[in-house]
Amino acid sequence: MIARPFVASLGAIVLLLASFQDSARADGIFVWKNEDVDIREPEQKALLRFDDGVEDLVLSVRFEGAPEEFGWIVPTPAVPELREVDALLFEQLSRMTQHRQIRRSRRGAALHQTMGMDRVQILKTESVGIYDATVLRADDGSSLRRWLRDNGFRMPRRGSRVLDRYAREGWTFTALRIRPAEQDAATGDALASGEIQPIRLTFACEEPVFPLEISSLAGGDAVVLLYVLARTPLVPAGLRADWDTRVWSGTEQAWIDRYRALTGDEQFASFASVPSFLTKHRARIEARRMEDVTFQPYRPAEVLQGRDSDDRTDAIVHLGTTKPRGAEQQLVAAARRKPVDADERVSLLWALGQVGGDEATDVLIEFAGSDDLEIRVEAMEALSEIGSSRGLFRAIEGLTPREGGGDPQAGWRKVAAQEASLDYLLQHGNETCLDPLRRIADRRDGENDWRRPSALAEQGERSVRAGRQGRQGMNGEAVTA
Repeated sequence: MIARPFVASLGAIVLLLASFQDSARADGIFVWKNEDVDIREPEQKALLRFDDGVEDLVLSVRFEGAPEEFGWIVPTPAVPELREVDALLFEQLSRMTQHRQIRRSRRGAALHQTMGMDRVQILKTESVGIYDATVLRADDGSSLRRWLRDNGFRMPRRGSRVLDRYAREGWTFTALRIRPAEQDAATGDALASGEIQPIRLTFACEEPVFPLEISSLAGGDAVVLLYVLARTPLVPAGLRADWDTRVWSGTEQAWIDRYRALTGDEQFASFASVPSFLTKHRARIEARRMEDVTFQPYRPAEVLQGRDSDDRTDAIVHLGTTKPRGAEQQLVAAARRKPVDADERVSLLWALGQVGGDEATDVLIEFAGSDDLEIRVEAMEALSEIGSSRGLFRAIEGLTPREGGGDPQAGWRKVAAQEASLDYLLQHGNETCLDPLRRIADRRDGENDWRRPSALAEQGERSVRAGRQGRQGMNGEAVTA
C-alpha cells in the first residue's frame, strides 16, 4: 500500500542538517504590513494542492549554515515528479494573506477603502534548479540510514525508528543537496533568510499529508507555516498544536495567474475554474509532539460559536460564498448575537445577501435602519442582492438626511447611503413609492441635488404605465415619508 490510511494532505518538509544546528532564530526586518515573519521566521514552509488523488507539495526551508553542509530528505508516499519553483511563491502567498478576508459590496468597498545498500533502491536522480536530487526507496530505516550516511547525510542514531516507519509503509525518500556550482555566499544568505529556491514534489496519494514526523529528528521546536489549496477547505486534525488558521473562500483570478507563473503549473487554471479554497495554518510545535499532519474539512458552524472575531469572519465569508444547507439559519443566529467587530458585521450583512431567505431579509431590514451609515449601505446592497421589495420603507427612510454625528466623512457617507437607497428603489420600487418620492423630491436641504429622486419618480410612473399595459407590477409594502 502506497499511502497511509487517512492522512489528510500536507506534505511534510523534512530537514536533516549535517550538523543539526538550532535554526529556530527568527530574522526581523518588516517589509510590508505586519507579517514578514511568513518569510523570515518559519523553518518550514509548504504549499499543498490536492486534487483527484494527486498532491502537489511545494517545500521551502530555512538553514543557517554553509551551502556545502546542506542536506534535505523528503519522504513521500509515492514516487514524485520534481520541478523547481520560483522562490517568490511564498512571498506572494504571504502578501496575499496579510489582510483578513472581508467581503463588501462594490459601493461599500468604495465607501470604506484596503539514502542500506542492497536494501535501498535508487529510483531516479536528476538536477532540479539549484539541487541535485536522488529519489530512493528502502526496505527499512536502518538500511536507509546507512545509505544516507555513506552519501554524506549525517543522521542521529534515533533516526532509524522514524525512517523505518516511512520505509515500511512504502514511502519514497527524495534526498536533495545544493549543487556545487550553486554553493556560494548568495545561496548561503538565501538559506539563512528562508528564501532558498523552493522545490515542488507531485505524487499520488489517497489523502493529503504533511510528513512532519521526520522533522522531529532535528530536535527543538519549529515554526511550521502551511498553505493548503483544495476543492474543500481543510484544517489540521489530530496533531496536538495550537494552530492559527485563516480561510480564504474562492480563488481570485489574479492569484491563479501568479500561482501558475511561479510554479509552472498549467493545470492549475482548470483546477481553479471550480470553487477552490486556500487555508493558512501556523503553529510552533515541540519536537516530541511532531507527527505527520492530517486534515479534516473546515466546519464553519463550529467556528461561529467561538470567541475569535477573525475566525468568525472567515466562517461568515465561507458560508456566504458556498451557501450550504442551513447557512441562512447559522448567519441569522450570528446576527442576533450583535457582533461588535465592524468587519465581522459588514461581512455578515454581505453573506446574508448571498444566501437570501425570509429570515435573512428580516435581519437585513432591521440593520438597514441603523444610524451607522456604512451598515445601512451594506444592508441595502444585500437586500438588492436578494431581490426582495420588502425593504422599500427603509429605502424611503434612507433618502431622508440624518446628522453625521461629527464624523468628518459624514457628507460622503450620507451620499453613499442615499445612493444605495435610490438604486434599491430603482430595482424594486412600485406605485406605492411615488407620492413619498415626490414629497422628498420637492424638498430642498441646501446641500443635496434631488434630481435623482425626481428621475426615480418618473421611473416609477413609467413602471405603473407598463403595468397597466398588461405587465404584472412588483409587490411591495406601501410606504410613507
